[in-house]
Amino acid sequence: MPGPVDKLWVESPIPLVHTPQYETKRNDIFTTGASHMALLHNAILRGFNSIYNQAPSLPRTHHAPFIGYATAWTALVISHHDAEESDLFPAAFVAGVVDMADYLATTARYPASFSGATLRAKMDAFRALFQEHFHAEIATIAALSTEGAGDPEAGEGRASEQWGKRSVTRAGWTDVFVFLVLHMDREWEEGMWGN
Repeated sequence: MPGPVDKLWVESPIPLVHTPQYETKRNDIFTTGASHMALLHNAILRGFNSIYNQAPSLPRTHHAPFIGYATAWTALVISHHDAEESDLFPAAFVAGVVDMADYLATTARYPASFSGATLRAKMDAFRALFQEHFHAEIATIAALSTEGAGDPEAGEGRASEQWGKRSVTRAGWTDVFVFLVLHMDREWEEGMWGN
């Protein structure tokens, strides 16, 4: 059985976002929706952090698989935010993620040309906007709970659930979906999301 994971690799430099359900103990449709979005965002943030932290120290023999790993992350982010761009939240950082994806596509053809420093510089170029966006979205959705907006009988919960599934599954089942599942943390927030 594997030992404990050093969470610094996945919980920094961008801090994870706490779920509104954990923070408020509320269970209404918007608090629940924002909490589920936070779990998805945290998986994406863990991916960012792990790529950012590991990129500079990779041995050449690990370049090709790492490029595939980072490419799955960019596909997940682009797919997730393509849906949001048209439906919910415009995302100013996406051009930086696309630039990162282009760099990874180039280095995938020639893994020896991969540079961890170059990849980190590309990530640094969008990191602040990315962090702000991924944290602000949760607060925006959760705030609807206190506004009394929405009617659970009108289908907002079902529509949100369907949108969430589409935003993830359109990116790919064999790489992106697996990436997402592997970046969920069953111990997060005192194990509240373990099941």
